[in-house]
Amino acid sequence: MERYVLFLERYKGWIVAAVTLAILLFGTVLKDMAYEGGYRIWFAEGSGALADYDDYKARFGSDDVIVIAFREPAGIFGDKAMGSVSRLNAALREAPYIERVVSLAQSHAAAGGAGWEAAKRRALADPAQRGLLVSEDGTTAMLIATVAAGARDGEDRSFAIQEEVDRIVDAEAARTGYVYHVSGAVPIQTGFTEVMIRELLLFIPLIALSVGTLLFGIYRRISAVVVPMGVVGLGIVAVVAAEVAAGYRINNFTADIPVFMLAIGIAAAVHLYTTWQHRINEGDANGRAVTVALRMNLKALFFTSLTTALGFASLAVSDIVPVYTLGLATAGGVMLNFLLVVVLMPAMLLLMRPERRVLRKRFFHIRNYGAFVVRNDTTIVLLTTLFFGLCGAGLTRLQVDSNLLHFLDDDVKVRQATEFVTKAITGPMGYEIVVDAGRDGGVYDPAFLRSVAAFQTAFKNAFAEVRHLYSLADAAAALNGGTIPGSKEAVAAQRARLDALLPEGSVAGEGRYLHIGARTDMAYSRRDLEMIAWAEGWWRMQTRWSAKVYGQTAMFARMQSEVTDTLLESIGMSVALVSLVMLLLFRKLRLLYVYILPNLLPFVLVLGVMGWLGIAVDLGVAISGAVILGIAVDDTMHFLVKYFGARKRGLGSVAAFDAVMEQTGQAIMVTTLILSAAFTMLVTSDFIPNAHFAVVTATALLIAVAVDLLFLPALLSLAEGRQGQFREGAEPQPGFEGQLPGAQEAACDPVRLR
Repeated sequence: MERYVLFLERYKGWIVAAVTLAILLFGTVLKDMAYEGGYRIWFAEGSGALADYDDYKARFGSDDVIVIAFREPAGIFGDKAMGSVSRLNAALREAPYIERVVSLAQSHAAAGGAGWEAAKRRALADPAQRGLLVSEDGTTAMLIATVAAGARDGEDRSFAIQEEVDRIVDAEAARTGYVYHVSGAVPIQTGFTEVMIRELLLFIPLIALSVGTLLFGIYRRISAVVVPMGVVGLGIVAVVAAEVAAGYRINNFTADIPVFMLAIGIAAAVHLYTTWQHRINEGDANGRAVTVALRMNLKALFFTSLTTALGFASLAVSDIVPVYTLGLATAGGVMLNFLLVVVLMPAMLLLMRPERRVLRKRFFHIRNYGAFVVRNDTTIVLLTTLFFGLCGAGLTRLQVDSNLLHFLDDDVKVRQATEFVTKAITGPMGYEIVVDAGRDGGVYDPAFLRSVAAFQTAFKNAFAEVRHLYSLADAAAALNGGTIPGSKEAVAAQRARLDALLPEGSVAGEGRYLHIGARTDMAYSRRDLEMIAWAEGWWRMQTRWSAKVYGQTAMFARMQSEVTDTLLESIGMSVALVSLVMLLLFRKLRLLYVYILPNLLPFVLVLGVMGWLGIAVDLGVAISGAVILGIAVDDTMHFLVKYFGARKRGLGSVAAFDAVMEQTGQAIMVTTLILSAAFTMLVTSDFIPNAHFAVVTATALLIAVAVDLLFLPALLSLAEGRQGQFREGAEPQPGFEGQLPGAQEAACDPVRLR
């Protein structure tokens, strides 16, 4: 180690300058950083779900809609409100990327100034309009603009489309004074993007500022801020720049990489800095302090980085592109951060001329720590097991679920608009149900149409979330006095009129495939999946025909569930990989449970409490698992490496525990305090998964430090027994002397190592 530090000492200035300059130059590619959204980013090329959806669009057209709703308390059917509908309809038809518009404009054209009551009666009697284009009470109107198929594929034009719609709506609002509520796939996506970008630019600097402030407050040295934050900051720049250079765009998942890198990176940097600072305060020359800090921490830093990287890399098994991109990028970033901590950071420390600070008492020093743990090991383990067992029992009640709308805080504009549409008129989400009649022209078979009508009635009765259904069966019944015609000839005679009543894209494949449009409330993903399965199962079990649910709502319901399940499964895979690494490192199979339990308990506790409280696991909670496990494993690894090192040097358990607390206890507590405080800033986020991530992570990290400093040593004490614990000469000495390898050696040449 001395030879390595001598190398760093000789070239320290060059190393710091070269690494910093290289990363900053590479970071210039960040000017090309762009955000990607839309549904296609969530699916790999060749995805079956993507192929099915593309097939649906080729047959029936786009289901990508923008809805605009407004209320007139005196009733929509009047000159002012219907004039607004007509102008909006015309303007949207002329807007780029808008394929078609459905609204009450036709009723306006047909009614004229004196016929509003007649127009109202016709509209409210028409199932194609009532509960979709006009509310049941006639006070709210809605326009549905369909975005052209392919407009958001490849280069995503969501913001261009949204800006044009906003321009049209703002001009109409200025003219009429109405409040227009804009929702649908495009507004929801752009709303998410705007929130993500705003919070990315706000919270990352705030978190960095809070971390820096806490570091300075704890260590009272500028170097405690500049060195760790500088190293971690360069690592973040390098990883995000590499992502951009590789052709990836930032999305809602990969936007979290800087937060992950900051959390994991600062933990590694603080361990090295704390040891270095302690050695300086003990009177070591700078070079000697750097040497001892590296010797004490290198092994633990490498294996903590390796286990954390393996945990994130386990996400690469996912078929969901942003998920495996997040996993691979973060895994690479963790290992890059390790290299920066053991190469760049020591060089930065060697450039300094630190002054010794004599402390009257050690920061976070706990007297008689080892004796307390050994004396009370059984009690600590039993009480911890009982407490975590009771909380963990809530896992049996836990549900993995998410609601896309509830990802946004209730003061976000698009959420307010979506909730207005839901309350005032209909559900904002669309199910595109395609029924295969089995042969060309089969959709006009009266028996088939009766099954369609029966399905629509059963579907609405089964699920309160289903708000509006309309299909060929409704049109046929409307033309036949409310019932389906009894013969094929009767249906054939009305064929032209039927087709005129149907929305565009209702029938495809020479009359073989029927599209049933369903509007539903925005539901939790599990409920969506339940409704989708019910709809497809009804046709399979009740009839000789088959149906499949398509559209973005169905795709995202399946995707959200898969994302959350993948993240939770990756935690299990991470635990297995961590177990293997620890087993290879410490080579004590009988202690495997000791290595693993402390890393699982914090997350088990939080999830168990959520289960008892009935709070579902969403994306934010699932993502937090990777961070919690990564940091918990770091602390456990540092503890175990130093504990077994002390035992090999002949220390008994009591002395070994005191040595660990002396060497790494402060770093464990400091990193936990800093990261918990920093993450709590996200509680105010408008992106709810971020807020959940903050609460769960901060809470679990505080629990993790208690587990690592109490439960872990108590387990070790019980597992190893008490033989030799109070061996003569094993009591800890002041400072690190007598406990560090090489600490008894003569100090290095002060000329060679300052």
